[in-house]
Formats: sequence, structure tokens, C-alpha cells
Amino acid sequence: MGRISEIYTSYKSSLDLAQDEYEDSVRTGSKNAREFYDAFFKDLTINMGKKLESKDFVDMITDEIERFFGKRDLSFIAVDGSCDKHTSGEFISFYGGAYGAKGVLSLSKDRASVEYRRWEIDKDVSMVAFVPIPYSRIHEVDHGGSEEEGGSPRNIFAASESDKLVLTSMHLPIMQLAEVFLAYNSATSSNLDSPDIILIDNSLSGMLGYNDFKADSIRLVGKKVHGVEMFDIQDAIIAHAHPFNGDLNVPSTKHFTEKASILRFLHENGPGDVSMDMISRMDMPRDRLERALKRLQDEGIINRDSGTITQVRDVYKSWENTKVTFQRVCKAIFVDKRENALKFDAIVEGRTVTKWMSPDDVKFLIAVGLRALIEECWSKRILLIGIVKDSASTYLTKNYLGVCRHFGKYDQIADKKFGILPPTDRMFCELLPYIDDDLHGPWGTIEFDSTFMTLRVVETDGRTDFGGTFGGITRPECLFLRSIGQFYIRRNTESPLTGHAIFIDRLAFPAWDGMAEKVEIDHKTVGRMSPLFYESNQTMNKGQLATYYLLNTLTKNHFAEMIGYPDPLHKADQGAKSMRDSVRQLLVSSEIKFRSRPLINTLREIRRSFGR
Repeated sequence: MGRISEIYTSYKSSLDLAQDEYEDSVRTGSKNAREFYDAFFKDLTINMGKKLESKDFVDMITDEIERFFGKRDLSFIAVDGSCDKHTSGEFISFYGGAYGAKGVLSLSKDRASVEYRRWEIDKDVSMVAFVPIPYSRIHEVDHGGSEEEGGSPRNIFAASESDKLVLTSMHLPIMQLAEVFLAYNSATSSNLDSPDIILIDNSLSGMLGYNDFKADSIRLVGKKVHGVEMFDIQDAIIAHAHPFNGDLNVPSTKHFTEKASILRFLHENGPGDVSMDMISRMDMPRDRLERALKRLQDEGIINRDSGTITQVRDVYKSWENTKVTFQRVCKAIFVDKRENALKFDAIVEGRTVTKWMSPDDVKFLIAVGLRALIEECWSKRILLIGIVKDSASTYLTKNYLGVCRHFGKYDQIADKKFGILPPTDRMFCELLPYIDDDLHGPWGTIEFDSTFMTLRVVETDGRTDFGGTFGGITRPECLFLRSIGQFYIRRNTESPLTGHAIFIDRLAFPAWDGMAEKVEIDHKTVGRMSPLFYESNQTMNKGQLATYYLLNTLTKNHFAEMIGYPDPLHKADQGAKSMRDSVRQLLVSSEIKFRSRPLINTLREIRRSFGR
């Protein structure tokens, strides 16, 4: 007992020391944050709290909302997901699903109001998938490539623990796929049924980056699912180039998206031939243009002959067929709930065998669905917003400000040295209402391009330089605008009461962001690119004002655990968790099914087959 007492005492001392160090770092960071805020960052905050008490200000925002949507009564859907898994001795079961909360936000009355609506009885409000996989079939979910795909034959004596580790994460991409499919299904409804606002409890820019893919590494390419021909390699290459938006120049002609920008040109031009003179007008150096065209020809998408470019694969039709295939596969998984919906047919040694999709295969479907969702929202002017409650990121204070400062923006901090700020952007922003008594909710930071999340500066020997990208690529610029906002601050007490700062991704729109400022970046690691940004609160950003006003109206602060968070997402979260809790009991009870047919019976059959 004495030895155990020493262990507890030692751990308590270590814990006290760690807590003291943490609190000291917060105090130091807070002091530095105040100096940084007063000297510079105050001009990067959008303080709407007091302004919303002005009828003229509210009328200006609601007029802008009406101009954008063409109406003042806006339908919305909030999407949240849940997932679970259960392991037993012989198999592993997964659940992934998404739930949607639906309603109408009315701005046509004297006072904005929110009314929730029931889903029609013929429309499934939830997207749910169940996937039980026996451990004996885990080898079908490998990542190493199969024999028919150029991989080496599996060694039957090799350990398969790595396959088990890969498989244990399957429920997470299934959940994300359910979220994307539910949102896309809603957006592609008729114009009368499709929502005006889609809220997703996830970082949309982060989801797009995390589910990126290389077309030649997807096992679904060239396969069949339930007899339906899947995407071939050309379809996957074309899908990866999306989303397309000529008004926002998405994708741009930077190093990483040269092929994609050419495919956008062909998509917009139609199926006919294109002369080399026409395509040479693209803002791309001739040598890079030639290399990109050669790669597209080698990949079987175009053909060049006597200065004419012909589409071997119709770029427009390919994308339309890919979207249809995506919907068919997701319908089989989530709506029809087919027992083998996550399986595909492959050819091994001349015979057809059935394999399970891997997490990477599901991520590929997520990437296709998210790209299709973005374009649908552009087409119908659906305001797509992603929201994250918790994040330990420093994309604002490190990536964005660091890169802008390096490329000649924010001269006021170019030659100044500031102390170390709080360790995360969320902690820094949540500290600001305690520093500035005039800061009232809702307030937020200026918006910046989500591509800054993949750009960085590095410091070597006291010298700062542009460090290129994380992972060697950048996310498409001019796609999502990111900010950090706070929607609950109460100041009628000695110390302010505040809700969490939340991270907001807003889809960029030409009507709002076509004339936004741009940071001109020209570096050997990324080429030329021009991310969007709003330099300060002196720049009118109608898209952010409208988004924050709508989110503030949807934030009712009725639930103590969700103060400062939009109510529709809370209702979606409750629905998703309720589904998960019900399914969890189902997954656990599935062991009864296996116990009802014990393996000993199968072993006896095998023994009899041997003539014993």
C-alpha cells in the first residue's frame, strides 16, 4: 500500500506542476494577446452586436439577403452525423448515419422567427448504413493492391493486424458519406423543395482536404457495384478537377491545378474541338500548358492533332455520369440499405470475386459527393455553411497572418515583434471579450480563404521565408471563406458570460465575393495563386454580414450545453445521437445471431465432409 501511495502522491505533484505551467502560459499569452489586439487585431474583428440594435443596419442586411435569395422566407436544413462500431470474437460491425433538422427562417415579419417542419412521410430524414464484416474477410479491405491491380499476391502466413487497424476506422468515413449524401440529396430536390441554407456540423474545407485522392489509387475505378459500372480512370481524373466556377476562377492555373483548369475550359466550351490558339489564351506559361496537355493526352482524355484538341472523353458527360453513379451507390447504402452495398466486383486470376470497400474507397465517394454538393449550391444559390465547435488549430494567427505578412500585406505588423499568443485560435478569440468591453456578440474575425490552411511560413536562423504547403499540395483557392465567430456574450454581470467561439466555413459566391481582395502569391513551390481575403473591418463584406445575421437569428441559446451554437445543428445532433444510441443496442445484440448458430455445427459438417 505504501508503494501505491507514493505513486498517487508523485502523480498529484506532476499534475499540480502541469496545471501551474498551463495557467502561467495562459496568463502570459493573455498579456501578449492584449498588446496584439490593441496594436493590430482590433481592426480584424467584425463587431455586429451593437449594430444589430439599429433598424437601418438590420434593414440593410435583410435587403441584401433578399437580393441574394430572391425572398425573405428561407428554408434550411441542418445536418449532423453519428457513428459507432462493435467488435466481437469473429466479426466487426459498423454503423454510420446522418440526421437532418428542417425548418423555415422568416425575415418577412417585423421580427425574425424560426419554425421547424416535419419531414414528408415519403422522404427518409436519416441516412443510415450497417456494415458487419467477419474477420475472415478482412483481407478483402486491404490497401496494398490486389493481383489484378498490379499488387503482389497476399502471403497467407502474413499477419493481418494492419488490416484490422485500417478497418476499425471504417465507421468514420461512412458517417461523413451519410452527411454529404443527405445534404446533396436535399440540394438536388426540386427548386420548390431544395433548401436555401444548408448547415453541416463539420469543417467543409477540412473535409475536402482530408478526403482528397489520387485517381490511380482508387480501387473502385473500373469495377462494378451491384452490376452498375463504376467510374473509370478518366472519370476519376475529371471528378478530381471539380468543382468548376468560371466567375471565381476555380480551379486556377497554379502548379497543382493546371490540368484541372484545362478540364474546366473544356467543360465550359462543350464537346466540340478546341483550337490550340483558343486554349493558349489561358493564363498559363506555354511550357506548363504543353506539359499539362500532354498528361491529359497520355491519360486518354484528349487528343492533339494539327493544332486541334479533341475530347476523347466528353468532360461534361463524364461528370454528369459520375454524379449519377454516386447517387446510385449511396442510395443502395443508405436508402435501400442493401446488405452488400459496400461490396464491389473485381477480377482475380480471370474470375469474378467480391471485395469490401476500404475506408479510402469510401473517402473517394465523399470527395465526389462534396464536389457535386458545392456545384449544386452554386447553381441554386444555396448558402452552404460548415461549423466546428472545437479546434486546436492556429490557421488564423499562424498560417493566414504569417503568409499575408510575407507577401506584403499588413504593413502595420511587418516590422513589429509580438509575444507568444495563446496556443490556439479558439482560445485567443474567446479571450478577446475579456480584453475589449466594447466587443458584443455576435462578432467574428474577418474572413480569409481556406487555402491558407495549407500554406505556411517557416523561420530558419531568425529569418522568415515562405515554406510552401503542407503535404505538397494546396486546396483550391476562392472556394471557402473561413472565420471564427462568437454568438453569445452577456455583459450585465461583473465578468462577461460567453459561449464558445466557433469556426465557420462559408461557400464563396461570385455575387458576394467576386470583387474581394486577393493576396498575390508567386513562389516556385506553388506557382502563381490569388487567394481571397478581406483585409480589415473597413472592407464591406456583405456575404459575412448576411451569414452572421442568419446564424445569430438561428442561435436561440435555449440549451445550456450549446450556448452560442445554432439551434438547428443542436437538433440535428440530438437526432443523430438518438439514432446512434438505438443502433448501439442493435450492434451489441448482433452477437446473439452468431451464438444461435455456433461454429461447432459448421466444424461437424466439415468433419463429415472428410468422411470421418
